[in-house]
Amino acid sequence: MTEVVAVAARKQRILAIVLPHFLCELALQRLAATSSRKREPARAIVLTDAAPFLQERGLEERALQGKTELEGKTELDAVNSVAHQLGIRPRQTIAQASACVENLVIHELPRSRVCSALKHIAEITLRFGSPVSFQAPDTVWVDVSGSIHLYENERELAREVATQIKALGHSARVVIANGPWLAQSFARHAQLEDAGILLVEPQHTDRAVCQLPIMALPIHREALSWFSRLGLLSIRDLRALPTSALAARLEGQILAVPLGTILDLIQGRDAGVLVPHHPEEMPREELFWEDPLESVEPLLFVLKGLSGRLSARLEGRGQAAQELLLTLHYDRSLAALATPEGNAVPDTKSLSFKLASALFHAEDLERVMRLRLQRQSLIAPTLGLSLQATSLTDARHCQLGLSGKSGAWASSISSDPRTLTVLVAELSADIGPESVGVLTAEDSHLLEKSSALLQVSASSLAGALGSTGAVHPGANPGANPGANPGANPGVVEGLSLPRVPTRLLDPPLEIHAPIRKSELWVIREQAFVVAHIHFEQRLEGIEWWDRTRVFRDYFRVWLAHVGVSDDTSSRSQSHKRGPGSRADKGEGLEALVYRDRERSKTYLQALYD
Repeated sequence: MTEVVAVAARKQRILAIVLPHFLCELALQRLAATSSRKREPARAIVLTDAAPFLQERGLEERALQGKTELEGKTELDAVNSVAHQLGIRPRQTIAQASACVENLVIHELPRSRVCSALKHIAEITLRFGSPVSFQAPDTVWVDVSGSIHLYENERELAREVATQIKALGHSARVVIANGPWLAQSFARHAQLEDAGILLVEPQHTDRAVCQLPIMALPIHREALSWFSRLGLLSIRDLRALPTSALAARLEGQILAVPLGTILDLIQGRDAGVLVPHHPEEMPREELFWEDPLESVEPLLFVLKGLSGRLSARLEGRGQAAQELLLTLHYDRSLAALATPEGNAVPDTKSLSFKLASALFHAEDLERVMRLRLQRQSLIAPTLGLSLQATSLTDARHCQLGLSGKSGAWASSISSDPRTLTVLVAELSADIGPESVGVLTAEDSHLLEKSSALLQVSASSLAGALGSTGAVHPGANPGANPGANPGANPGVVEGLSLPRVPTRLLDPPLEIHAPIRKSELWVIREQAFVVAHIHFEQRLEGIEWWDRTRVFRDYFRVWLAHVGVSDDTSSRSQSHKRGPGSRADKGEGLEALVYRDRERSKTYLQALYD
């Protein structure tokens, strides 16, 4: 029994993702941002070892008329459906294809870009298993031996992988088998289900391998042609040959793998090991196009796609972004025409986003950057947009609560913990992280030091919201700790003011007039008359541990606009109605002023509403 369990534990299950139209999809990615999607022309793809500047600027599209960069003997690596219907096939030369189709459009695709795109897809599939590996030009492998138990069955796992790849804009054929070569061969040559999925059970592997064509074997094309001339078309035909004779015939051929491996694959045995892919430290997504964009609106469409791909990669890693860098790539030639002589022409413009809370969902990332990108003014048409996560942390997932509805006390913040975190991140990206924080009460006699704006973090948000996501009803940062919460504010004859001002002026305004009743004060080009004065408190030598001690006398004053009759009795009656309900509220100001006895100066520090 123990031996059976050990054998089952060693069973290898490899998921292969084959992207049949991957090269054409990469070629059309940048065209989607600028093209008007007219009738699709016949296209063909040629893989090249492009120069670094071509790799940065993406593809180089060329029509055949008058172009000599590509030789006529160069073979095509991929064709789109329109060219396929016209009889164009991969491995045909450009001369042969151009003889059949006059207006064939050739795209040069750098091999480095294909490898980069495969690396990104491999990084996304890390969420489904480990290790992951890839092989240019169209295959990604995932070892799902240790992750199948997390899903209902293998079919559900394969369906979720196919859905994820489809969301990235790629068509995929997904197969789960006992080895990497088997999974890749079935994905390329076997008949799949309607959803593009095939599960090859271990007990049915031997029979399924017999139905594969010999072109599924990793051998050179010349060897395939040689076998075809002998009438050997499927792996079943090769199995019918004696092993010694088959080995003798393969020994002189060009093989991609050792001969012993080929013989094992023919028998349906695949002991291949995946070479793990290690993702880059800071993920980066970019898209370049050919026709320069002169407005911001198309960039918002590109931003949506970049955010989706970056989000998928972060989710595969199990990480979230703390900082983002969005870079606009300008058309330097057009920028030089619009820039006065002597001024440097920038190639790029970078927008940095420091997120108050780590994010990884696509809609959250886009929401944080969208508003700021909308307000940008382009100094020149743009040729590309890139997005990079410059700081990462572990992604935190909020567990769903059992109480979906909380009755009358339910709120959007408590029902969705992401709501507040995304809002704070959006505000931080819009107005700056130094302007967004959590207001806390400080132990100080000075009004300007009685509160502080702390930097927002995930822990501070959790503390502010509490376990239910609502502010505690007893929390009042502006309240006097020593005051009775049930007591009413003090009432002065002719003057009723709150105990704590509502608007603090930073810095305070200096008043060049004495604190005296019926005195004329000019505040920001407006004239007022001091109607009432009430002494608040005296600060005698506080903050003695600092370099300078503070000596202040605080007063609450009522400032009436010049020209308003000072009817004391009527004003007294209006004040008795309570703050916020005075009939003459718009006729003056309630203010808090202090006299600095050390400097002999008077300052207006706060206002009451």
